[in-house]
Amino acid sequence: MEKIKCPFCSEEIMAEAKKCRFCGEFLNKQEIANPAANDPKTHASKHPSYGSFTVLSLLLPIVGIVVGIVYLTKKDLLDRKLGEHSIAMSIVGMILGCILWSFVIGI
Repeated sequence: MEKIKCPFCSEEIMAEAKKCRFCGEFLNKQEIANPAANDPKTHASKHPSYGSFTVLSLLLPIVGIVVGIVYLTKKDLLDRKLGEHSIAMSIVGMILGCILWSFVIGI
């Protein structure tokens, strides 16, 4: 019987498995067939919406957090990376907003 690595936890499982017995994730055969999609070095910058999500998250942090959470629930690794990036940029946007506000108010 052929064995493969689980794309979520990297444990060795049967090639016919529909669900990983170690981490409990359901396996998408398309993701397993395309190991480049499961590359841990995948960056959010490869997503087509990267630029617009970055600007949106910096200017409207609350919207960026909501969109980031939505994208974190997606199955595609690139979408999840974009969700993480969106949340991180929202936090940066909030911090920069607070710093700018303190300079304007003069605290």
